[in-house]
Amino acid sequence: MSTSKLTILARIFLLFATLSLVLAGCGQAPQATTGEQNLQATVSVLQTQIANQPQTAPNPTALPSESTPEPTALPSVSTSEPTQVSSDVQANTITLPRETPLDQPITIPELSVTVTDAQLQEGYVLPDGSKIQWESRRQRTIVVLPPQNVAETNGSSIIISQMAVHPFGYVTKDAEEGWKEGSVNFAFENISDKPASPLCLVTNPKADESTVVFVCGKADRVRISEIQVETQEGKTYPATTASSAYAFSRIEFPTPPGFPFINVYGGEVTTRVNFRFAQAAHPIRVVMKMAPGQNLPDIVLSLENVPEKIPAPNLSRYQIKPIKELAAKHLMDETNTLEMAFDGNCIYGGISGFAERGTTIPYTLTNKDKLDQKVGIIDFKSAAYYPEGVLDYDTTPHDIRLGPGQTEQLYVLLIDIGRSEDSPATHLVVYEQDGSLTVYKLDCMKK
Repeated sequence: MSTSKLTILARIFLLFATLSLVLAGCGQAPQATTGEQNLQATVSVLQTQIANQPQTAPNPTALPSESTPEPTALPSVSTSEPTQVSSDVQANTITLPRETPLDQPITIPELSVTVTDAQLQEGYVLPDGSKIQWESRRQRTIVVLPPQNVAETNGSSIIISQMAVHPFGYVTKDAEEGWKEGSVNFAFENISDKPASPLCLVTNPKADESTVVFVCGKADRVRISEIQVETQEGKTYPATTASSAYAFSRIEFPTPPGFPFINVYGGEVTTRVNFRFAQAAHPIRVVMKMAPGQNLPDIVLSLENVPEKIPAPNLSRYQIKPIKELAAKHLMDETNTLEMAFDGNCIYGGISGFAERGTTIPYTLTNKDKLDQKVGIIDFKSAAYYPEGVLDYDTTPHDIRLGPGQTEQLYVLLIDIGRSEDSPATHLVVYEQDGSLTVYKLDCMKK
């Protein structure tokens, strides 16, 4: 046999072997064909498919020998059926079939979730707080991360940016015609190590949009679609809140960690859930369901063992300073000859010119230029914390003008804004220019 004929037969044999490997990698065995014409037609079709096939990673289940060319997967076929996956519990990974199309929603039955490729690239939070994301998009493997932003400790639930929601003050009373009325307060707390970005909880999505905009400003909104009270008997009852929106901070300013706080308007707590239930029922929790598209777990407040009062601040992350150390803080640029210095004390009692009581923190302004007046800005950003859970922010810069060589006595004013008398602020949180926080204990003299 001539060399040319041997070469041709060798090439045909090699192509036939490649065809067998490719189809075997797809789990399909071709029917044996006879005749050189049929074989050449089959090879021609296969070559056309391979030429149009996008490059994909090798199939990890195939075990070609070192001398065998790596098989190429056939084009995937789009399907609307849920993609079946296998879980590797030990590695916390989910392996999708290699032919899973990425231009369609991906259903993961074991997690009861349907996600898109974009959501897996960003990371998708499941209702239990765990997070799924691509471990290897090319290999179609998904990693399951443990919960990072959901926890239930003494009835608290963490929803976003490590902002926890604590229930307290749960009360019930008899109503008419076989009903009872219940209410429970809830407080927010930033449990992270850094000030939280401005957020706003919208509990009534049907509220007038202009009202929500006014309350929330530019803050990110966490929208609640409905609120339900669940009972031991499996019956659920609708619930409402006193307001349609609650700011997690003063919108333009971040919330300090460790201070549980409430919203108070007109002396009344507005962060409260109200509901009615049958006298024979036993409420066990309040569920605030997230509106569609929020990609956040529901807020779940346990109604068992609810404390009477708001939780005490958790200040273990701070080095609490006595108010006298505020005297070392100078806010004005001395090169501008304007000097501001706190006296290092605070006074609690009636405030001259005001009907209310409150706390004053004196400071002294001095113009060291004896020949000309000076102007400046006092940029002292702070938040006062009151024992009932009120955080009152003072973030407005104050313009000052001082004559030549003049000295002026002024003070930071913290008016009591709690619901009971003699409830002075207990702590002063000072926002430093480098983004850190300093907390002072307000152990003040009384007058």
